Amino acid sequence: MHDLILPFSKSSIYSTKPYKLLPKIGDVIDQQPVLNNFPENFPDEFPRVSGTSKNNKFALNISKNRVDLFLNFNDEDTYNEVNYEIFKNHARNISEEVSSTNGINRIGTITSTISLDDEVKKLFIDSYFKKIDNQMLTDAEFRTNNIKKFKYLDINSNLKIVMGDVELPTLKANCLLINIDNNNRNPILEERGWDSALEFLLDSSSPSMAKKAIFGD
Repeated sequence: MHDLILPFSKSSIYSTKPYKLLPKIGDVIDQQPVLNNFPENFPDEFPRVSGTSKNNKFALNISKNRVDLFLNFNDEDTYNEVNYEIFKNHARNISEEVSSTNGINRIGTITSTISLDDEVKKLFIDSYFKKIDNQMLTDAEFRTNNIKKFKYLDINSNLKIVMGDVELPTLKANCLLINIDNNNRNPILEERGWDSALEFLLDSSSPSMAKKAIFGD
């Protein structure tokens, strides 16, 4: 799964025609969008408008203070850079629209890659848990958080790899889950500073980076 997160720097996007975003990715969000009529004092993070594709591959949530774009994939699509290029193009289109009306002060990208391959699970155990008795290891988790520098931005770069029973909205299985979560710690200051930051984050969260986390260079 890929997820683009865009928090805003100005007023609520919900008050500035959220449906303007839907035509930007109308070729994938091709089902009738759902309007959630929450009370006015409901938390801003809850989606006011939600849209999905007919094949359930894409989803879009529009909240008062953020936009989330999701791309879901099955095991056969794991490490698929073609799907990721489609996601990147839609992420750019949405970011352009949000920036023109509200501004963007933070961007986050999350990639969750799943493998059901027992050989890949074994490679993860052998690579990351050499110093323990892993003959009968059934569950394992590896987690790091690094700070990367991009121009004046400090970038949170989180890596989590889990082996064992994993439950996600689209899957419940014994598998290997590689989760890459990147976002800027300090706010984007320039009007179009999001542009290059988005490219950096998208490159840092690509399926190839998830693959590299397990297989190395």
